Amino acid sequence: MLLKTLNDHPQVFVPLQIFRQENQLDKDFINLVKIDGITEIPTTHTYAKQRNLSSTTTIVVKQGTWFHSHEFSGFCLIRNPLSFVDSMLSYNENEGLNFGLRPYGFKKYRKTFKRLLVWSAQMSSNSLYADISTDNCVISALCTFYNHRLTELLSYNKLITKYEHFVASPDRELKLICGILKLPYNPSITKAHLQYKKETIGHGRNDLSRPIDISSVNKWQSRQLNMSLKIIDLTIATANKAGYFPKYNMDLHHKSNFSLANITITSPPDNTA
Repeated sequence: MLLKTLNDHPQVFVPLQIFRQENQLDKDFINLVKIDGITEIPTTHTYAKQRNLSSTTTIVVKQGTWFHSHEFSGFCLIRNPLSFVDSMLSYNENEGLNFGLRPYGFKKYRKTFKRLLVWSAQMSSNSLYADISTDNCVISALCTFYNHRLTELLSYNKLITKYEHFVASPDRELKLICGILKLPYNPSITKAHLQYKKETIGHGRNDLSRPIDISSVNKWQSRQLNMSLKIIDLTIATANKAGYFPKYNMDLHHKSNFSLANITITSPPDNTA
C-alpha cells in the first residue's frame, strides 16, 4: 500500500512489488542495486532511458527480502508483531495440508516456512536460517524472524514509519517520508488507489484499488488469545524498543482473566509531534 502510494508521486518511480506481474527489466536493475549498491544513475543509463526517467526522478526500492550491505538513503517501515504474524498466516492458511504436526506445525504451514527460509538465506546470517529450519512451530519461527528483522531495521538509525501510524495519519507520515526522500509533498498521492480498477490484484495479493484505511490494524484480534500471548511472550523485548506495547502488564499475562483488551497497540502520534 505504501509503495503504491509513493509511486503515484510525480517524481517517484517504484520498479517492483506493486504489480502482480513484474518485468524482468526491473528485476535486473534491482539485482544491480543489490550487488553494486548504486545510489544514483545518470539519465543516459540504459535503465533510465528504457523507463523514461528524468533527472528529478527518485527510484524507491523495497529492500524487504534481501540484505542490503551498502549504505542507503531512505526509511524503514515496521509493524507490530501481532499483525505481522496474522498477515503471514492469513496469506498462507490455504496453501498447506489440512493437518499439521501440531496446530501451527510445519506440515500445515510448509509454504510459510519455505518463504521464511528463502528470505533468511537472502537477507541474513546462517544463524537465522538455522534457527528457523530447526523450528517446527510456525508461530515461534515467525517471531524469530520478526525479532531479527526489527532489530536490524532499528540499527540503521533511519526514519521509522509504523504501519499503524501510516494508515491512521497518512498525510503526516508521507510528509516525513517525502522529507527524507528530498521530495515536495503532494497530498494527491493519498488517493493513489483511484488509479486502479476495482479489485485489481497486485503483488502479494494486495487489492490495488483499496484506499488507505485502518481495517487491518486490529485484524489480529480474531486469532486465539493463546496465540496472541505466545507472540507477545516471544517478541515483547524487541517490540518494546520500537515503542510497541508500552503499557503491557506482564503480571496479567498469565492470568486466566486476561483479555485482548489488555493488549495495547501503539496509538497514532498527534499532529504536533
